[in-house]
Amino acid sequence: MDYLVLTRRLAFILECKNFYGTLLLEDSFNQLIRTANDKEEGFQNPLVQARWHQQQLSTFLSNHGYSQIPIDYLVAFSSPSTIIKTNSRNPSILKKIVHGYNLLERLKETERVYKR
Repeated sequence: MDYLVLTRRLAFILECKNFYGTLLLEDSFNQLIRTANDKEEGFQNPLVQARWHQQQLSTFLSNHGYSQIPIDYLVAFSSPSTIIKTNSRNPSILKKIVHGYNLLERLKETERVYKR
């Protein structure tokens, strides 16, 4: 977990990635494929990593009497020149991925979802 942002309404996990090139979040094998400099490399899907952190934090908070706190997450890619693609048909995945320069706006959008 790179960052944990706490607000009055939720705990927010932020997984930050410093990748360059073209990234494909691939659904069939649930992996991240980077293409850069005519080379293709596979990496762990950062969404899976963020969900794992979410589950671990939820268990920790629940074990310490804080089970009512909603926990959400985002994966932020720091380089504005990184091209992000997905072959997913799941539109909710797109709401969990952001370029760093759009992070503040996406955090505000997410916080508005949690009214209580």
